[in-house]
Amino acid sequence: MKRLIRSLRTQEFFTEGTWTLDPALAQHFPDTRDLLMTCAEYHLKDVEVALQLGYEPPGNYDVRVPLPPLG
Repeated sequence: MKRLIRSLRTQEFFTEGTWTLDPALAQHFPDTRDLLMTCAEYHLKDVEVALQLGYEPPGNYDVRVPLPPLG
């Protein structure tokens, strides 16, 4: 399973302090704690967690969860 951060406004994915439209280039988080710590560290707002299992077509996500502002 991949855990990605996705902007609700631009639909871009977070990767190492920047954004990309390509989910294959997005930063993958090994667990939810690391994902939430990154959101807090970078003061990310208006984002969601996109969870993807290995078998969906690109762009389809099993679960998308909007995150409240952190910090």
